Amino acid sequence: MELGERPEQAALRELKEETGLCGRIERLLGVTSNPSPAYDTVLMLGFLVRQFSGNLQPGDDASAAAYYPIAQLPEIAFASHRHFIRITHAAYLR
Repeated sequence: MELGERPEQAALRELKEETGLCGRIERLLGVTSNPSPAYDTVLMLGFLVRQFSGNLQPGDDASAAAYYPIAQLPEIAFASHRHFIRITHAAYLR
């Protein structure tokens, strides 16, 4: 998050920077934290984005970007990310 930036603005900015996509946040999924060797603790907010546009492309933190069916996701490195994926999947089933 940048100084003066709201969490929602930061999420949409990061979405654009890291994936090339623009989106609309529907709701907050949750808040969690992860230990980090570099930062001690990282606070993470997960937002549900149902509508998006643009061309999917990897940003500077990724070597590739792709869409996957939920049943065919590659290995997810962080427990917090797996948690938000489970919440998102449940939200889409409603």
